[in-house]
Amino acid sequence: MDKPTIDSLISAGTDYCELNDFTNAFSCFNKVLQTDSTNNEALFGRGVCYLKTNKKENGVADIRTAAKFGNTYAKEFLTTPLGENDSHKVNGTVFSHPDYSSKYYGIKGWLAFLCVVLVLSPLLTLGKFGEASGKFNELLIKYKQLSQSVSPDHPSFFKIQTTTLALIKAKYIITTLFYFSYALLFTGITAVIYIYRRNKKGIAYAKAYIVATIIINCIYPILMYKALNLGIDFFINTSGVQFILSLSFGIAWLLYLNKSKRIKATFGV
Repeated sequence: MDKPTIDSLISAGTDYCELNDFTNAFSCFNKVLQTDSTNNEALFGRGVCYLKTNKKENGVADIRTAAKFGNTYAKEFLTTPLGENDSHKVNGTVFSHPDYSSKYYGIKGWLAFLCVVLVLSPLLTLGKFGEASGKFNELLIKYKQLSQSVSPDHPSFFKIQTTTLALIKAKYIITTLFYFSYALLFTGITAVIYIYRRNKKGIAYAKAYIVATIIINCIYPILMYKALNLGIDFFINTSGVQFILSLSFGIAWLLYLNKSKRIKATFGV
């Protein structure tokens, strides 16, 4: 393949990429690379197409190879810091990108730990609510049987009825949160999948998961103690610390997702 043909294919591929016609763009760049696998312009162009079609690993590989073979646009892409809008212009194309050259790029450290939390935590929550639901169900059965065996004029009848009603409310709360935990599990798994694909949606799902977890951990003890008529003092003494810890950990994770250098380097957010 002669140079004019190669130049024509690269030009056509670039135009197709600008028009988001990636099928033809890939076709043009691949034809060049089949003839000359070291053509840095075709490598960079194909890398941009990969990035714009969310195939980031392939895109990074092509752009790094293009930079290795001397492509100035590829070098600029890999080394230029992100601007205020998390994007910059390369060869006429403006798009967001992670900071691939940063030492913070990748699913490591606290981000990897967060991925474990996003899956393990809802599983533990399901187990906790499932166990609690079983215990309250046993108590409810006992009190229902007891209320049937006690006559309305018995001194303890009113107390038994009140306790039974409280147990029904508590069981309803626990059952609702138990099924809601499945939604949390789905959200957590979805977040992890997107995070490992280096997709920004993973961060959005992770934030949604954390906010939902904060809400559950904060309102659950309040609803339970209100349903069981245990009073604010009992709540403070038994769940006050857990309440504060849940809120603190949730806020800490949200701050991490918003401020972390690894998040910015890996996702360009």
